[in-house]
Amino acid sequence: MTRLLIAAALGILCFTACKKSDDNTSHAPAITGINMRNINAQPMGPMGTPNVLTSLNGNEILCYPNPCSDLLMTEIHGTNGTTAKIWLVAAAYSNHPDTIPYTKAVVKVENQSLYGQPNPVVDKIVTLTGTTYTNVEVRTDSLPNGFYKLYTVIGTDTLYDNICVYR
Repeated sequence: MTRLLIAAALGILCFTACKKSDDNTSHAPAITGINMRNINAQPMGPMGTPNVLTSLNGNEILCYPNPCSDLLMTEIHGTNGTTAKIWLVAAAYSNHPDTIPYTKAVVKVENQSLYGQPNPVVDKIVTLTGTTYTNVEVRTDSLPNGFYKLYTVIGTDTLYDNICVYR
């Protein structure tokens, strides 16, 4: 009888411990790679299979350098005179792109939930004043090394790119 109680207690403990860790990791968006770019925004090729949406309905974002260390430049190509909301959140890397159901609908749901948890590490609203594009500096010098997802909302379009901070 004692063995049965110990086995049941261990089973319950394992079940609840696994459930807790799954809940903690579910808040971070998953990324499957990055588009590497140098300091001059020139492409250096992909690392992995990036699950990004950087262009939609005439709006576009270009993030460089990637990987970055202290400063990430973000070019936002969009309509002159509108505003863009930019935020950056910590992400989890996955090398299994087929297991991540990344669609526009999922991003819109993430977009709404990101204002609560997890808290964005960078959160900006910028006015797009350039006639063709606006440059935005995103400071990354206080962030730990790792992967991040940068979201940009222009009008009703949500664009996103995967970023690596590495020193």
